[in-house]
Amino acid sequence: MRRPRTDRTRPPVDSVRYVIIRDARPDEHAAVGELRVSAYRALGLLPDGSAYAETLRGFGFGGDCTVLVAVDEADDSLIGTVTLEPFDSASELAQDDTEADVRAFAVAAQAQGKGVGRKLLLAAIEYAEKHGLRRLRLCTQPAMLAAQHLYAVTGFSRTPELDFSPVPGLMLRAYELDLRTGPLFSLVTAVCSYLPRPLPLSAVPAAPAFRPGEAFEDAFVEQWGIAEDPPAEREI
Repeated sequence: MRRPRTDRTRPPVDSVRYVIIRDARPDEHAAVGELRVSAYRALGLLPDGSAYAETLRGFGFGGDCTVLVAVDEADDSLIGTVTLEPFDSASELAQDDTEADVRAFAVAAQAQGKGVGRKLLLAAIEYAEKHGLRRLRLCTQPAMLAAQHLYAVTGFSRTPELDFSPVPGLMLRAYELDLRTGPLFSLVTAVCSYLPRPLPLSAVPAAPAFRPGEAFEDAFVEQWGIAEDPPAEREI
């Protein structure tokens, strides 16, 4: 007789079970900045004394950017962050007001490889979809293979014509996600086509909004085998 499994509720060892993705609060801005700096330094991307640290500490808090954070529910600590920067004349990659740049993407060293980066990226995609954006763009260093894998399996594709060099000796690789035709859009559309038609509002209680970023996260893991989070990016 087969013995019953006793570990069905045990979370996978490579995931963070209790993580919350939300907007950064004003009182967390300093902590978010320090998280970025420490994540970059842990990867050897930000030498001590670099003036770029101040850019990281203050980026996205004074304008129209959306700064998302990942919070470990167990102790309410910040373990990751990503920023969506809307188009303006100084945008690194965005071409018009239907696009935004994904920037300042960082995961704390102790949370690397636990699914935090994947959750942040899917939340950023979901936010962009809800706000009517048509395309997301980002850039990464050639050596950051785990980050490039994550971008690829979530639907981003290379746009080598937009590669650029912010400083001598460093070439950043550009990516884009078409929110109208990318794999996330296709997966959501396909699944939604099999959902039953909703009952009249009077017949059912109110339900929370459908969140594709959460609903299909496990589907991405199973189909494409995402195993690692992206390290912090060099340029924001």
